[in-house]
Amino acid sequence: MSSKDEELQEMLMRYENLEKHNQQLQTENSNLMSQLQSLQQNIKQLETENNELIDQIENLKE
Repeated sequence: MSSKDEELQEMLMRYENLEKHNQQLQTENSNLMSQLQSLQQNIKQLETENNELIDQIENLKE
């Protein structure tokens, strides 16, 4: 194999590795986005519950 062939082979291997890592990162990113969305929903729910409890406490003080 000529040095150009070896160089092309090396570049192809690097490209394939980068593609593989990119796919892994995209999957991980998608999972993290889902987790973030879930956390945001949980925060909204907790804020609502917290506000309801504050209202109940205020009503008890009256």
